[in-house]
Formats: sequence, structure tokens, C-alpha cells
Amino acid sequence: SDPKLWDQIRTAPTGQTRHQGGLFTWQRITARDWVPGEAPRIVAEDDFLVIASEVSAAEWDQLFAGLRAIFIAGCIGTFGLAAISFGIYRARRSAVDALSASERNLDVTLWSIGDGVLATDGEARVTRMNRVAEQLTGWTLAEARGRPVEQVFRVLHEKTRLPAAIPVASVIARGKSEELVNHT
Repeated sequence: SDPKLWDQIRTAPTGQTRHQGGLFTWQRITARDWVPGEAPRIVAEDDFLVIASEVSAAEWDQLFAGLRAIFIAGCIGTFGLAAISFGIYRARRSAVDALSASERNLDVTLWSIGDGVLATDGEARVTRMNRVAEQLTGWTLAEARGRPVEQVFRVLHEKTRLPAAIPVASVIARGKSEELVNHT
């Protein structure tokens, strides 16, 4: 029914072409290649068979309608995830910036105090100290950070010169501030 298409089939053993908005695919086979035993005698104008498949334009559209819907949903989902990720990134970045500013303010405050200030974590390991504390202990913050407070801040009884208790463990346990005992 389509002489131009038939010419393509006769000249190419396999092929695929657009046809009336659809897709036409073919493969030519010769009977003697597929019949076992002695070569059969074929009397015909052409000595081959054509296996062909045609997907019409309407069928093509149906095949891809689902894929289009999946692609559109995927794009929307990807855009949504990107927007959420960007929002999370911005919120995190803002929190990190606020924390950095707070840390800088704390450092400035700590370094401007005229008394020795030494801070620890919940395990009584040094996390911060100001310049006065560095001078009093003989340790720099870089050297003291992460070490047990008892190692950095040694308290002695002024008369006996024996080690005195450091109230850090009690402060951590009770959650209330304490002062050093007299004569230290």
C-alpha cells in the first residue's frame, strides 16, 4: 500500500522508519535460512518474508502518555525536593552564622573580663579560658582545651600547700555555682 516504504524494505534487510506519524520496523528473512534440511524450492517474485511491526501515531502517543506523566511528576518532585533542600540549607546556614556571631561575642566578652575565667564541658574538660586564666594557670587555651580541669587549674591550700578540691564536679552535678573555699 506504500511503494516508497516497500522499496526501503526490498533494499534494506532490516530497518526502522517514521511512517504516517508512527514507527514502522521490519526484518527481512529468507525461507531457506529457516527451514531445516534440504533447501526448499520457492516459487515467488521475492524469495524472502518480511516480519514487520507498526506503531501508529495514536499508539505512540498512548505509549508515551504515561511516561510523560511520570516525567512531569518527576520534574515537579525534583523541583520540590530542590526547594526544600535549599530552604534547609538556608536555615542551617543562618543558624551556623548566628552561632558563629554568638561565639565571637562570647569570645570578646570572655577576653575582656578582668578575672580569670575557665569553662568546661559536662565531663570537666576545659573548653574555654580567657587571657587572665592563661596567665594564672600558665597554660594557653590551645594547650588546655580538652584536658581535665584538675590538670590545668591546680588549687592549693595557702598554708599547707596541699591540693584543694576544685568545685567543678560539684557545680556540674548540682547545676549551681560555687566559690573556692577560703585559704586557697
